[in-house]
Amino acid sequence: MTQKREKAFLNGLYIYTIGNLGSKIISTILFPIFSFYISPSEMGFYDLSLVIIYLVSPIFTMNTREGAIRFLIDPQYSSVKDSVIKYTIKNIINGVFYSTIAIFTIQLIHPIPYFGWVYVTYLSILIYEIVIQIARGIGETKLFVASGILNTFIIASTSIVLFVFFKADIRAVFFANIISRLACIILINYKIHYIQSVIKTKGIKSSIDKSMLRYALPLLPNFILFWLIENLSRIFINKYLGIDQNGLFAIVVKFSSILLTFSFIFYQTWQELAIKYYNSDDRDYFFSKVFNQYFLGLSLAVMIIGFGTKSVYPFIVDKNYHAGIIYIYPMLVSVVFYALAFFLDTLYQCSKKSRKALPSIISTTILSIILNFALIKLLGIMGITYTLIISYLFLTIFRLIDSRKIVPIRINKESYFAVALLVIGWVINQKISNIFVLSGIALISASVFLLIFGKRALLHFTNKRQLD
Repeated sequence: MTQKREKAFLNGLYIYTIGNLGSKIISTILFPIFSFYISPSEMGFYDLSLVIIYLVSPIFTMNTREGAIRFLIDPQYSSVKDSVIKYTIKNIINGVFYSTIAIFTIQLIHPIPYFGWVYVTYLSILIYEIVIQIARGIGETKLFVASGILNTFIIASTSIVLFVFFKADIRAVFFANIISRLACIILINYKIHYIQSVIKTKGIKSSIDKSMLRYALPLLPNFILFWLIENLSRIFINKYLGIDQNGLFAIVVKFSSILLTFSFIFYQTWQELAIKYYNSDDRDYFFSKVFNQYFLGLSLAVMIIGFGTKSVYPFIVDKNYHAGIIYIYPMLVSVVFYALAFFLDTLYQCSKKSRKALPSIISTTILSIILNFALIKLLGIMGITYTLIISYLFLTIFRLIDSRKIVPIRINKESYFAVALLVIGWVINQKISNIFVLSGIALISASVFLLIFGKRALLHFTNKRQLD
């Protein structure tokens, strides 16, 4: 990286880490706490509800969230940001209207448990997810970060109070989700005055809405198919293994989401940088270098989180969920290839060739469905983890080959070392269960990670403080 790009990347990574890491850690801790107050069946229902909510929201808003962030970040569209925001809010209103009709129709045909709580949670998440992306897109990164922290803090504090002092049931978690997101929406609107901005804007430039639609709509099938690969497992578990097993799987997923959080932080930072520097002279070298280092970092993180979590899992999760410990490492490996596939997805975003992403994700979805059918009856939840690993690995390889027409990613020794680490870790995970040995491996992996990636970041932030 050049010094300018490195500084921009580290600054972005620093801000997003502050905003996401604390909130995601709290969120991850909450689920083990919930396990002492919520039965596996209730946990399974709550998890499935959120999964479906996050699927439906982009569909009814025509994937406006992705279109907004892409066009607000791009310097090319800096002069028409008001039109982008107005078009985005117009789609939010339309999405709420049409989805309300659809959801109430479904409720009449097939009643949904806790319908009112699920519906209002859906509305709050739909609006919140787009509003925070607008804040991020117009450069209000600190507000974006603060909203994430506030959202998690309110969910955590409200849920714990209702569980501990009022002996509440699963409705407490829905309630906490609703008020937390409403608070964040109000905060963001107060700080950057969305409503006032929309009123002042006379109209939407036709070129903007058409451009955003051309970009966002092809990404919608991509998103839906990604959702299917990631979440079909829950539907299969619910159908073939029961809602209790879905609750157990939800806890395992929460621990693997620790790595997903780090990859999400990286993705947010990388997405902005990749779009801004897509046309740089050394683009191919730059993108390849970041990919290889990212792969190595993810593999080391699997060792740290996988063995560290396995060491403490029996002590922090209720005994009804202890059987899930064997799935943690495989789930983390699946996250690695999920993160790499998403990294490669930014290449399609940068080039605005969003349609090019469809063949890879369609092929992967078909493979995932076949594997789910074949493996869940044979291996249970472990079959689900194998399905996720194979599917995301296939997707990563497909996109590595396909994206060479856009940006050729060159694989080097760092990626080969990353693969070796994952294989060695898998063998250790199968053969060793001693807590002290596992903890030692986690500490060694953390030390190696810091030696490789920590020095440069430490120097950067030390210099930054001195300048401040």
